[in-house]
Amino acid sequence: MKSRKIARTYLFQVFRHKIYLPFLHLKGFLNDSARNISTQKIFELSDLNIDPSSGTRYETISYKSLRNILKVPFEMSFNQFLDIGCGLGRSIIVAHEIGFKELHGLDISDQLIKMCKDNLIKSKIEAKLTCQDILDYDLPAGDLVIYIFNPFGKERIEFLLNKVKNRSYNTFIIYHNPKHSDSFDSKNLIQQKINKHFGLYDEKTFLYLYE
Repeated sequence: MKSRKIARTYLFQVFRHKIYLPFLHLKGFLNDSARNISTQKIFELSDLNIDPSSGTRYETISYKSLRNILKVPFEMSFNQFLDIGCGLGRSIIVAHEIGFKELHGLDISDQLIKMCKDNLIKSKIEAKLTCQDILDYDLPAGDLVIYIFNPFGKERIEFLLNKVKNRSYNTFIIYHNPKHSDSFDSKNLIQQKINKHFGLYDEKTFLYLYE
């Protein structure tokens, strides 16, 4: 029985890494190609001359997942969007396609900001991009949607939350792959989205509202 379980796990992992993940990568690449942009990439922080201890590598999630997630605050009448750790700009582009009017992107890497700008120019999208550490960044005024995909560690997450709590505006936070969700107030959690990917792995997104 134990050997069957091991074999099943092994086969699942082979399928995940050899077939399923390359399939998802291809879908992302095809969606990029349709828009004449390039966002389907992974960058380790060391590749960007950034201390690996300051955050996690750049990667993105699927266009479909982004649309499903971003529709939630948009349907609640939010129209201002900020991606912290915007990378190559996929989430900003999807936010624009959904209908968000004011778009912002923040990243600590000037290399990624430049590539993001190039993608936005190709997409004819206007957004305010800032190359800065979150510790020095002032959140835009007004009701705001913030998207984060683990751009940094627990210390900066808590710093961001203190900024949010001191705002006099409504703030909707989308936290994808929420490694530090224990730093958030559970009373502000309004929804959890979990994509189980056919049992291969769970992709989680937590949605918070601070009023």
